Amino acid sequence: FPCQDSDVAAALLALLRFVAHPNDAFSYGHLQMTPLAIFLGDDPDLFRRSTLSRIRETGFHGALAHLVQKIDLAENPFAAARVEELLVAASEFDSAWQGRAGLDEFISFAREFEFSECPAGKTIRVLTIHAAKGLDFDMVVLPEVDGRSFSSRRDHLVHLHHREDGAVQWGLELPQAKVCALDPILSEAWERQAAEESYEGLCLSYVAVTRAKRALYVLARRLRGGPQSKDFNRLLHETFGRSESVFGDPNWHLAGKKPQITRCVDETISLVVGDHRAVPTPLLPSQANSATISAAAFFARAHARSVGSDVHKVLAKISWLDQGLPNLADLSPASAALISRFLQTNTAARLFTRPTRPCSLWREKAFDVVVDGQWISGIFDRVVIYRNEAGQARSAALYDFKTDERPLAESYSAQMSLYRKSLGSLIGLPNDKITSMLILVRTGEELPVRSPGDLVQMNLV
Repeated sequence: FPCQDSDVAAALLALLRFVAHPNDAFSYGHLQMTPLAIFLGDDPDLFRRSTLSRIRETGFHGALAHLVQKIDLAENPFAAARVEELLVAASEFDSAWQGRAGLDEFISFAREFEFSECPAGKTIRVLTIHAAKGLDFDMVVLPEVDGRSFSSRRDHLVHLHHREDGAVQWGLELPQAKVCALDPILSEAWERQAAEESYEGLCLSYVAVTRAKRALYVLARRLRGGPQSKDFNRLLHETFGRSESVFGDPNWHLAGKKPQITRCVDETISLVVGDHRAVPTPLLPSQANSATISAAAFFARAHARSVGSDVHKVLAKISWLDQGLPNLADLSPASAALISRFLQTNTAARLFTRPTRPCSLWREKAFDVVVDGQWISGIFDRVVIYRNEAGQARSAALYDFKTDERPLAESYSAQMSLYRKSLGSLIGLPNDKITSMLILVRTGEELPVRSPGDLVQMNLV
């Protein structure tokens, strides 16, 4: 996956995500941490419009190639190879969709695009024309170019008939040419599709003959009399004659000099680390509490982790008691018994009873937020946001489920403090408007964690 192990390819996709979604703060932040942020300049919206226009005119391959030629990849051969593979993905996408798909579809396609590793030197690569898009080689051999006619119709091709206002009036899988010839509308549709097929065939042939940097050898059968088929072989013979044609220096391979690649851009973007910000490392609230445990306790936690995972999955399915409870039949006996006991406690009854005032509920809500310059990434177990009649957040309650035998609230104070800061930043509330609670599933206790050193235990069993 070239876009998953290359910073440059990933940054190029972030650039496209920003073009598609200018309010995507994550993609914009990603760009700001890379040298490619210079593409946005002083007017990001102008860059967006010009990129969208270029995609419409030249496809994703053309738009990406325009950007790539401005990046200095000379000192980073791995990044250069990955970017080349991204361009191959763009070519294949353009060929498959012919402009009928958008940015989101291309980004998803590129993320999952697989490209086999380049073989070692002095080897021969056998590729289809489609797979060779975006690549070039010192020497290319095109064998057996006879192929099918440029105007050969693909099977199961549906013709859409449009009204004068552009709306689709009807669609039909066109029958054979003889049948279409009997009706003027079908005949016109057949001719139009044949012309489009011929154009696509010519484009594909152009790709084939432009992969060579130094030498191109085209092998074709000698053209004989017979049907005037419109294929690449006939085009070659009518262009260059019916005898062997040689152009250029047939002894090119004796020179021993590699061609110099010239750039059409005066200035390139350096990928050498400069003044741009380093990529931050996310702080995980669940790892914010330092603790030392014995080796025996570490290995004994495997069962506890399994039970804890079951508990979180089941409790995340509960919105409110009036909407019913999840089925526990698929759980292990230990997990099912623990959850059943907890759901019978006063704490569970209070926690899962729908409030009378307006509120919003978050369950197993993943988040990423930057607070005071620190990237915090985590998952809220359960959050209830209380709102006024206008829908504005006024206060919130944050709940974190614990399945420890007897956890100490002090050991989770740093974690809950990060959760509270993150929630406040996300919904625009100060910390004093957010309560944070540890819910002890084994005992049914509720421990409000207000701040480190300010812990009050409440027994609501």
